[in-house]
Amino acid sequence: MLQPLKSQVILKQSPKELTTASGIVLTTDVNTNAEWLEIIAMGPTVGSDLKVGTEVIINFNQSRTVKYLDEQYFVVDEAHIIIAKE
Repeated sequence: MLQPLKSQVILKQSPKELTTASGIVLTTDVNTNAEWLEIIAMGPTVGSDLKVGTEVIINFNQSRTVKYLDEQYFVVDEAHIIIAKE
C-alpha cells in the first residue's frame, strides 16, 4: 500500500451512482472533480482531527493524481484539506 510522508494525505474517490428520473444509472468518473474523497492513508505528522476513513473536500488545484495497482488516488498536503465530515 502507499505510505505518505510527513503531512501528506492519500485520498480515494468512491464511485457514486446517480439515477435519472427514467431509471438510467450514471456513475461518476474518477477524473472528474467530485467533491467528497475518503482518506486512505496519512503521513505521521497529520493532525489528530483527521482519521483514515474520514470524508473530506480538498483544493484540487493543490493535489496530485497517482495511479497505483490500477487504482487512482489523490495526494494532497493536510493544509489543502478544506472540509471534513464528522
